[in-house]
Amino acid sequence: MKFKVLHSADLHFSISTDMLPEVIRTTDSLLDQARTEQPDVIILAGDTVDEYCGRIRLDSECARAAISFVQQAADIAPVVIVRGTKSHDRESPYFFAHLRGKNPIHVANSIEQVALVRHDMDLHAYYYEWRPLADQRLVDGERMVAAFSLVPSLDKSQLLAQVDASIAGGNIVFRELVHDLFAGFGLVNDACQCPTFLVTHGMLTGAVFSSGQTAVGEDLEFGLSDLQAARASYVALGHVHKFQEFAGNVFYPGSPGRLNFGEQEEKGFIMAEFSGRAFTGFRFLPTPARRFCFGVVEWGDDGSAEKVLAEARRVSVDCSGADVRFRYSIPEEERLSVDRSALESLFLGAGANRAKIEMNVIPKQRTRAEGISKLETLPEKVRSWGTVVGEEIPDDVLLLAGRIEGLSADELLAEARALVLGV
Repeated sequence: MKFKVLHSADLHFSISTDMLPEVIRTTDSLLDQARTEQPDVIILAGDTVDEYCGRIRLDSECARAAISFVQQAADIAPVVIVRGTKSHDRESPYFFAHLRGKNPIHVANSIEQVALVRHDMDLHAYYYEWRPLADQRLVDGERMVAAFSLVPSLDKSQLLAQVDASIAGGNIVFRELVHDLFAGFGLVNDACQCPTFLVTHGMLTGAVFSSGQTAVGEDLEFGLSDLQAARASYVALGHVHKFQEFAGNVFYPGSPGRLNFGEQEEKGFIMAEFSGRAFTGFRFLPTPARRFCFGVVEWGDDGSAEKVLAEARRVSVDCSGADVRFRYSIPEEERLSVDRSALESLFLGAGANRAKIEMNVIPKQRTRAEGISKLETLPEKVRSWGTVVGEEIPDDVLLLAGRIEGLSADELLAEARALVLGV
């Protein structure tokens, strides 16, 4: 029997005014494509929301958008959600469990195994139910169409609180417990006659971030051998925002939207297909993620305000409809020679969605002449400083330094007043 699954993760519905429009646009595209594809189940593998930027109120635009998305997804197919990292999902997935759609929604906030059971009422009418996998008392008209092993983002602090181990020892204990957990899933999955799924949110050793860095030695990692011990038809991961495939049936779908300037890869979600228990293939379906444009100017010997402006004009030619990040370095004494607001106006006027201008100020080097503290007179000290910085000090400056040194503070103030008032 044919079976089709939509796998997505890391949606990150957030109160951030930068992220939320991107999330809504790309998840709307996901829903439109899902209505055409008609999957049998929709998997959301963690970080559905993002409270890192701040708590999400239930009456906020963000909460309404997230709730609408999950309800619309449930109108298409049964939905299963695992909780992502505590810094993002926190406890928010709980309220998804109370939503209602045409199909049931199951939210995993703890480790569990569940079955998707189909009830056939007649040749044309049926409905689905999520049921604990241990409860296999099927009656006439019922059949288990898929089995899910669900592992929310694991919390190392909770683990170490329950075992007598050092931090280093705790890492070893964690890996052993995770492997044993997945191996236990494998014993159950081997007995199933339908497609089986392992859904978890976490870091797989060897995964590549959007920055190009490879995950090695990350906190709470698991390896491919751990995942394969679950004997699942398909492993649905979340956490890394870049699409990746491992060992033929292990996938990160990546995030459907570009959530920060470091994410340049194509964005989308996965449509996986099965025949009986066997995974037969997948398609990566792209979403209309926003486009980024970049400009960088390093201030060198030939650096100037004109060079910064020339690079900004070059970037602006292709920035229509994009988010722009423009960086330039500039010496401290030249910082006012570049108008940051004018750069922003240039990009916005060229049609950019937004422009982020980042200025790196190069501090002016102030060098102390060696032995200057041992010199007795101010003119000697000024002449020594000029030698260090490679400048010839004019005689009138040296005379002025001598005069300043020879007068008291009151006498200097009196001369300054006389100079200003012309008396």
